[in-house]
Amino acid sequence: LNIDCELPSSKIDNQEVIDMVMYFSSPVFNGNLEELKSRLINLLERTGIKTRYWRNKNERALDLVEKSFINSIKNANIDKKIIDTVIYTGVDRGFIEPANACFFAKKLGLQNARTFDISDACMGWCTAVEIVQSLMLEGKSEVSLIISSEFPMDKKGFLYPENFRFNNIDEIRWKFPSLTIGEGTTVTILGKSESYWNFNFFSDSNKVDLCTIPLYKYKEYSEKSQFIKKANTFSAYGKELYFAGYKHSLDILKLRLGLTKEEPCAILPHSVSSRVIEMAEKKINLSDKFYTTFPFLGNLATSSIPANIYYGLLSGRLKKNDYLLGWIASAGLKYSCFDIYL
Repeated sequence: LNIDCELPSSKIDNQEVIDMVMYFSSPVFNGNLEELKSRLINLLERTGIKTRYWRNKNERALDLVEKSFINSIKNANIDKKIIDTVIYTGVDRGFIEPANACFFAKKLGLQNARTFDISDACMGWCTAVEIVQSLMLEGKSEVSLIISSEFPMDKKGFLYPENFRFNNIDEIRWKFPSLTIGEGTTVTILGKSESYWNFNFFSDSNKVDLCTIPLYKYKEYSEKSQFIKKANTFSAYGKELYFAGYKHSLDILKLRLGLTKEEPCAILPHSVSSRVIEMAEKKINLSDKFYTTFPFLGNLATSSIPANIYYGLLSGRLKKNDYLLGWIASAGLKYSCFDIYL
């Protein structure tokens, strides 16, 4: 019925990110700082990212979600009272118990809606849409709200400043992806439709430890791994993730394309690198089909696909009633390609 995206106010370019890394790394770095700087600049350029948005000290995730919700309700021209289900999908969260969706429902005046969270890394929004479709087909929901709120750039959080502080050149291996993270929230309102969305998935849990944010007692729930860092620290091994997953990701895209009855107006990828998208364009021979917000928003985790839809509609690249494909590679490791009918 409607999608809205709200960004925080601070626009951060690559030079500012490099300046932060130099500031935090200078006192501790064991090696040549200029080499570190040169490597990071080159990697940022290769990904295609130019800017990302972070909160300033006066901005709160809850308030940005509320603003996005108000806009979405207005543009959908519906009474919020008809929303019967609220699902929170963000990687970023304030609570382990109860569901974060409960607090959003209270803030948005949806106290009697069914509320629950989905924790599925960057696959969260996709998984939530599939569950909503099942609930609607079973007659258990009429109008559902999906909230994705990604605001991980907190001081002393699992990204900042620890992952901007390099002790040696080898830490690029798992800290670099942190430099591409953006912040933003999306609100998606879904209603019943005759258009059935098909989802294709592939999983490889053998590589689960290549991208993690462990809690303090993670050792109680996982086998020993050289890849998992200390508790409350984000680690993503970009090169290893690429070699482990690119083929699977491309295969699932080709599979979905082979099953579609019509050519999609656009393919919306989870935004992790413009370079990967360019490679995929050549492999499937569908030039100019991909639309991504990554260059100016960075990696928005679960907000990536809905942000792509929002800004695609805003720019005129997409329009109502378009048939699209969503394409996601996620920690886990998981891969999906799925229908989107606007």
